[in-house]
This record gives sequence, C-alpha cells and structure tokens, in this order.
Amino acid sequence: IGLTAVPLAGVAVLALILNPLFIGYFDESTPYADAVEFVRDNRAALRWLFTGIGLMDLLLGASLWLWGNRVRQTVSGGQATAATVAAWAGLSGGVAGLASRLSIAWLQSVEDLVLGATGEASFDVLEGLFQIALISWTVAFVIFGILIIRGLMPTWLGFVLIVCGLFPYIGFLPAWY
Repeated sequence: IGLTAVPLAGVAVLALILNPLFIGYFDESTPYADAVEFVRDNRAALRWLFTGIGLMDLLLGASLWLWGNRVRQTVSGGQATAATVAAWAGLSGGVAGLASRLSIAWLQSVEDLVLGATGEASFDVLEGLFQIALISWTVAFVIFGILIIRGLMPTWLGFVLIVCGLFPYIGFLPAWY
C-alpha cells in the first residue's frame, strides 16, 4: 500500500496544481491589485485546492511511513534502522506539508496570499514548515534509494529515488512533492 500510494499522491497533486485557478493564482505577471481581486473572488476554491494538496502531502508522508515500516520488517541491523528513519522522515514531511498548506489556505490574509504567490513575501513560518517537509522527504527518498541500491530491487530505481529526492534543491519539484 505504501509504495503504491506515492505515485497516486503525485497524480492527485498534479491534477490539483494544473487547475486553472491555481495556475492563475501563481501568475506573476498579474498586477498586484488584480491579483488581490482574483484571490478574493476565488478564495473558497483556492482554500479547497490548498487543502487538497495538503491532504496529498499527508498521503505521501503516510505512504513513506508505511513503506519504511514494511522495509524495516524485511531487513535487519543498520538497514532496519535506516528504514525506520526514512519512515519517520517521510511522515514528518507529510505532517509539515499538510500544516503548511492548511495554514496558507485558512489562516493567511488575501494580501499575504498574493505576496506569497508573487515571491515578494518575506520568509515566514509557513515557508519554514514547507522547507521542513522538503528536507524530510529528501531524507526519506535518499535513504530509500540507498536501501534499494544495497538490496534486491533494481539498482537504477535507487538512483532515481536519490535524484528525485534532490530535485527540489536544483529548482525542480517532482509531482509527488
């Protein structure tokens, strides 16, 4: 279940972020006043889009936790410890991602939402929560990648997980993020 839900969460997030409202929200070419009006007019829909993305963040985290616990049961020693760390890192990333998305959806003012979308907002707690999520997921993916390389699964899959875990630091977010 854990490994299967990772791509399902990614597909669901992809569908949510390709929603025209979400794309319109992140349009940096829109003048500030128009962007504020757009967010006010679409506030309820944007709230539910962010909430849905947050729930998919949690699904990703729970999936990684389930996967790590399953791996822990099939290996021993240091690999079992690494699988446990990966499981908890994945889950903590999911919880932090959910908290970040829910805070954006339900607690931020319209003006803060617009400034956040245009990249003009200063670093805040919400950004910090999402950074914790990214770091946690990176740790989980890198550890799982190493475990795969050292285990019985195809080595290339381990390298793919490691590279995908590091993508956020080169400016690219895979769909499951």
